[in-house]
Amino acid sequence: MSTESEESSGLIEFLAWVETHKQKLVVGGVGAIIVGGAVYVSQWKADQNEQAAGGALYEVQVKESETEDADKPSPADYLAVETGHAGTSAAERALLLAARGHFVAGDYEDARAAFDRFQSEYGSSPYVETALYGIAASLDAAGKLSEAKAAYQAVVSRFANAPVAAQAKLALASIHESAGESAEALALYNELDRPGVPQSYSSRALTRRAKIFDKHPELRPEPAAVDAADGVTTETAVIGEAAVSTETSEAGE
Repeated sequence: MSTESEESSGLIEFLAWVETHKQKLVVGGVGAIIVGGAVYVSQWKADQNEQAAGGALYEVQVKESETEDADKPSPADYLAVETGHAGTSAAERALLLAARGHFVAGDYEDARAAFDRFQSEYGSSPYVETALYGIAASLDAAGKLSEAKAAYQAVVSRFANAPVAAQAKLALASIHESAGESAEALALYNELDRPGVPQSYSSRALTRRAKIFDKHPELRPEPAAVDAADGVTTETAVIGEAAVSTETSEAGE
């Protein structure tokens, strides 16, 4: 049988199969249309909810930036957006902004509770590291230093390679300093004096480390000694390349 004959035979068989099963195909096609329509409507509604939530959050933020202090929105205004548009990305941001509002207002327990709720309900959010740092900062500001230390350490452990870890180390070192634990603080400042740490944090760590050395010179490390080699003394090696050259010349005379 030629290829063309095989193709014609296959086509005839396919058409016969379609004729036999056309009722099922029609029903299946209608089902697919219904499912597709339901998915489209669901996505459309989700998009509408996101737009509405974003608009509501934007209005509160504009009010905060453009009004006098007495008329600025409260954390409750942000929470209204969060509860009214649950499940949207704007709701996540609204809860985080409500927590920040409590913190700025000095309501540290309410701030901690809001940050804690965020990390519990939006654990997969990219903002969760901010929430965990907010928990630690709220405890710190409330004077609960033991709990704050543990919370900062949790941030460092979970987000070791993120900038928030450097920020947490600075705060943790500050707690150690306030407790008179200078050695522990120095260890953290030394960790921040490394490649890859954002300069804004490493420079602050160096400044604070210098202040500790001024107060406690006994904690300043001894200069590293250089072993004598090839007839060059440690002192000569420290002076520099010119001295090494001089030493070499003298040895050759």
